[in-house]
Amino acid sequence: MTELDGQVAIVTGGSRGIGLAIARALSSAGARVACVARSLDGAATAANGLSGEARGYACDVADSVACVDLVKQVEDELGPV
Repeated sequence: MTELDGQVAIVTGGSRGIGLAIARALSSAGARVACVARSLDGAATAANGLSGEARGYACDVADSVACVDLVKQVEDELGPV
């Protein structure tokens, strides 16, 4: 059992750079990870490369309505954040 088993994390900018590194660390610690990027392709590719359960999501984080919708979708698919 790892320290974040059963937890869900949303990582914005999760398709590359620091965001991807954070997503990898969270996944390695046992969290289910939602990788969020502007591009669904980039987010999905990043999520597929993680060691645990992860999914990719596209979202413009400058759009507050889109962010609320994203959280609802992640909670429906991965569990409560």
